[in-house]
Amino acid sequence: MRRSITRHDVVAAGKRLIEAERALDRLFAERRATPETITQATARVGAAAASVRAVDLVPHVATRSLLAEEQVARYDQLRGYQRAG
Repeated sequence: MRRSITRHDVVAAGKRLIEAERALDRLFAERRATPETITQATARVGAAAASVRAVDLVPHVATRSLLAEEQVARYDQLRGYQRAG
């Protein structure tokens, strides 16, 4: 069974994203940007951004699995998942 995502996980993922973005910025500031270093740095930014999305979205799936059908409908409404009209 997968452990629950904690606030610490969310903060850590956000910090990794910020650091990856800063590293990319430093490449340009220090005039070390090349096609290869940009590709590597943007891949790290992308992986960090994906991690942030995952720690945000995984708890929503876990929450839905605990709810009754009526609660899921209300949860979806509150989250803005239902279409208007």
